[in-house]
Amino acid sequence: MDKNINKALEMLSKALDMEKEGKKFYKKILSQCQNDLGVEIFTMLIKDESMHIKKIIDIYDTIKDEKKWPTELKKIKTENNDVHHIINSMLSKHGNSIKTSMNDMEAIDIALDLENKSITFYKAQLKNASDSIEKIFIEKMIEEEKSHHLALADMKLYLTDPSSWFAEHEHIGLDGA
Repeated sequence: MDKNINKALEMLSKALDMEKEGKKFYKKILSQCQNDLGVEIFTMLIKDESMHIKKIIDIYDTIKDEKKWPTELKKIKTENNDVHHIINSMLSKHGNSIKTSMNDMEAIDIALDLENKSITFYKAQLKNASDSIEKIFIEKMIEEEKSHHLALADMKLYLTDPSSWFAEHEHIGLDGA
């Protein structure tokens, strides 16, 4: 088998393990989460990780069988790329009624770390990617992992300092304008 094909299969295998680990963690956190916003975000993340797992398995199988990257990856759109809209709709729905616990905050910190590790992994893989379709796949995964990180960072800011979250996201100026 071609060296680049083996390298791609190895990368996909590692990516699959990471996505499975993330999904398992998000499921555990979801079962312990004590606020509605967290439940919605972790449910969204579980869904996204499930889609990533399916996508990676499909790509892995195609590469293994056909010895090349599937060309349809050129057309794949990034999932959940409008995180700001998602967070805004959740916060509008829940308003100021969201309460959090130390366990929720610790879970968010661990989740942020997981997403950072995923971003770092995919960025390293992008540097070594030799196939143009492989690069497209990796760039889309980086985008999606960044959107997960942004959702979690927004959630953390909102839960720890709602006024700062609103100032940042609603573009409230301090000059009264």
